[in-house]
Amino acid sequence: MKHLFLVLAGLLAVMVMGCSILGGSATITHGEETSGTITDGDSDVDGWKSKAYKVDVRGGVEYFIRLTHDDSETVALWSPDADAYLALVNSEISSHTASYKFSETGSQELILRVPETQVPANYHLRCGPLAVRFS
Repeated sequence: MKHLFLVLAGLLAVMVMGCSILGGSATITHGEETSGTITDGDSDVDGWKSKAYKVDVRGGVEYFIRLTHDDSETVALWSPDADAYLALVNSEISSHTASYKFSETGSQELILRVPETQVPANYHLRCGPLAVRFS
């Protein structure tokens, strides 16, 4: 599992430079679940399909991030602020909850990524301040 996570991190470190290719980003509302599907029509960077979201945050405040999926495909959530994956689900892990403190206040980008061989991929994403964490 650690090896897969490290491989994904290495591949996406290169792709961070291609984030501008993603175009517009949808907005995540704190505490509400955002669901969607990554398809062949989504942005393609080095064999990964991507969909970007924006979330308004306060720097230094801890936020929860919960990523789930419907099937066994790999879905990863990349944060340019962290320069790392914040959550990863796959055939072995159907739900991943993590916490993260963003470094700056303002609109931050979160990027969902799926290997192009595993689309379409359904996902559910929820994010908000840790103080109002969902049950």
